Amino acid sequence: MKRILHDLPTKEQLSKRGFVSEDVDLGGLVKRHRVVDQTIFDAMFLNEFIEQSCHEASHMFISDLIESGAIISSSNSEPGVRVPASVAANAMAERRMAFSDAYRRVESDCGEVDASYLMGICNNCHTYPKSLKKLESVASVVKSSLSSLSRFYGVSDRRDPRGIVRRQVGFSNGKRA
Repeated sequence: MKRILHDLPTKEQLSKRGFVSEDVDLGGLVKRHRVVDQTIFDAMFLNEFIEQSCHEASHMFISDLIESGAIISSSNSEPGVRVPASVAANAMAERRMAFSDAYRRVESDCGEVDASYLMGICNNCHTYPKSLKKLESVASVVKSSLSSLSRFYGVSDRRDPRGIVRRQVGFSNGKRA
């Protein structure tokens, strides 16, 4: 089951991101915008503590959590059409199923403790340790859960382009990567 990540972050998630504008040239004509505060999975991936497939799977799982309502997005204060409670309950039950298959797979592959730990991280994914040692230890704990998710979402064959480039450059210089 191959999927493309399609959901944008919630308003709360977007408000927690910080962007920095940097001058690329001396005159300040060319600017580069950089994300300062990303998810814990982005930080793990950028520091090469997790693989590309685990990174993609983590964001697919977060997307499913948002879709299911497990991560609450902003409430809509716009007046709308009222629906009967039974219809709303059925819709909630269907939405809840959006992440439960993935969660159950992680729970069966890695155990309840690891699955719960992953849920805790996803629930507050924009908060993470700034220390690289602590971030690496969190990555080592969650790595098996993320590998399980990558198999579930069908992205386990994705490879990090940085590693591919390193191998190509290493071979062209006569060295092994």
